[in-house]
Amino acid sequence: MHSYIMCTGDFLTDIPKNVIFNKGRTGCGGTTVALTNDENYVICVPFVNPIKGKVKASQGGKELYKHEVLGIHAEISEDEVLDYLSQNEGKPLKIMTTYESLSKIIAKEWIELDKFNLLIDEYHCLIREYLFRNKGVKNVLTYFKDFASYTFMSATPVFEEDYVLEELKDIPIVTAVWDKNETYDVTLNYCRDGFSTSIVNLINQYLDGKIAGNLYLFVNSLQIMKKLVYHPDIDGRLTAENTKLIASTNSIRELPFDGGSLNDGIYKKINMLTSTAFEAVDIDDEIGRAAIVADSRLEYTLFDTTTTLVQVLGRLRKSSFKNEIDIYVKSKSRHTDLSY
Repeated sequence: MHSYIMCTGDFLTDIPKNVIFNKGRTGCGGTTVALTNDENYVICVPFVNPIKGKVKASQGGKELYKHEVLGIHAEISEDEVLDYLSQNEGKPLKIMTTYESLSKIIAKEWIELDKFNLLIDEYHCLIREYLFRNKGVKNVLTYFKDFASYTFMSATPVFEEDYVLEELKDIPIVTAVWDKNETYDVTLNYCRDGFSTSIVNLINQYLDGKIAGNLYLFVNSLQIMKKLVYHPDIDGRLTAENTKLIASTNSIRELPFDGGSLNDGIYKKINMLTSTAFEAVDIDDEIGRAAIVADSRLEYTLFDTTTTLVQVLGRLRKSSFKNEIDIYVKSKSRHTDLSY
């Protein structure tokens, strides 16, 4: 069953429950509703970065975040969890966790599930990562009905019948219809001078001040990031002072530096981000410019970056360049007339 709800203005005021929810746009406040209303919520997200960002926001923005947010992931101790639950007893509880750490919450019996609503954010990730991240995905699909309510939410258009997971076939789909839509200027750039060379030339133009703003390169491959960082035409120009490399904990060990956090309020000229920052991460850089890097020789990176275009468009929400994005691909022949 598929139904629609009308949304006016720029932000959501409520989240429909016990449905798969196509919110239709990024940055419309879906997660924020769950974190700021007066109901108990567990919010499941695919990566740790958005958890850290929302926890920090709740600590510094009390005019919006009335309730403290607890992040549960591999770096959080049981004592920290128990302290949060004790200090916030009787208040609306706001807990964010990764798909994998949801099982920890359940195994430890820290909360009564039937007293909490569950929001599974970035629902499309369950589809994309069903096989290679099966433990985390299975956590969600096994336990979601044990909560008082559940909502599978995404802005990525994966709501056709063929995309719905077998475990969720009986759940109704609700689509938000907005009274106004943002438009974006998307430019497809073919790297005829060679893929790495073209991207390195782009980086050097930012470093030399020939292009205004700060560059955010969204790459879905550690292999691509390493190739760019160690490219001979960069010649050591990328340093921790002017560059952030954002990747998973394991991946960052293969790079010369990480350059800090996305949530530290420090904005650098060059930023390279793997898929750990593609979804649910707020980047507040007011002069950030987004570019997707899709090496056509690596077919999984082509598929992922093109299907998560909507997500990448929503990361730089405060930037004066937020409605502009460049996509860099190796050649034209591999990127035309692609069927499902």
